[in-house]
Amino acid sequence: MQARFYGNMEWFDTDDELPGAIPESLRKARLLWEESPTRFKSQIINLLSPYLKSYFVPAGISDSEELFPNQEDSPANKVKIVAVRYKKDSYIPECRAEAWYEVEVSNLFSEIDLEAWQEDRGEFFYQAISFAWAIPKGKNKTLELSYGSHLGVECLLLQSESPENAESDKHIHDVNSETVAIRLAEANENLAKTIKEFLKEHWSDEIKNLKEVLASKGAYEIHVSADDAKILCSVLNGMGAKAEVHK
Repeated sequence: MQARFYGNMEWFDTDDELPGAIPESLRKARLLWEESPTRFKSQIINLLSPYLKSYFVPAGISDSEELFPNQEDSPANKVKIVAVRYKKDSYIPECRAEAWYEVEVSNLFSEIDLEAWQEDRGEFFYQAISFAWAIPKGKNKTLELSYGSHLGVECLLLQSESPENAESDKHIHDVNSETVAIRLAEANENLAKTIKEFLKEHWSDEIKNLKEVLASKGAYEIHVSADDAKILCSVLNGMGAKAEVHK
């Protein structure tokens, strides 16, 4: 049985610096950021993205074997860098990022109240979210620098399904692919600009009315799939917006 998760982490750094030679892509990203973080944001993210990895780590949730029988790390299917900033003399930036995962779970996963399971134990799914920079170091060798401190982490369960119930789950897939609206309340000028830049940069493929969104003033709606709406609404509210999903 598989479960789909979404995770994000706010402004994480690493405890270690890069030993030895610095890859040219990392050098160039730092130089572009020093010249203009805003103007070269896309280029910086494109240069850094191949190096950022994310994992769902069941072992990070104590005594979770009954829900996650396979305690091995599950690499993310997709990782997105949202924003970066640099400390003095560092080639590894502080980062805001998000990722999507498919994780093996037990049948118990669909039979219990998962929120109650977490609350009763004081162990939460967000503890499984991990990010790391994977830096090539010579032939067939990679150095991974895991995240150190951060300003917040979130994990959302998107969907769980059993292969033997694929036919009965077809309706669930159809519902999740339906278009729904996120209603975004009017924001101040700076926040509104930041949100639109973020949507254009990172959600242009998922938003079905992007042209109208970018041209909107005041309150407006964002049309996305039901699956994406749950994620995007949470991210926008985390940015300080007032967003809610309407079907």
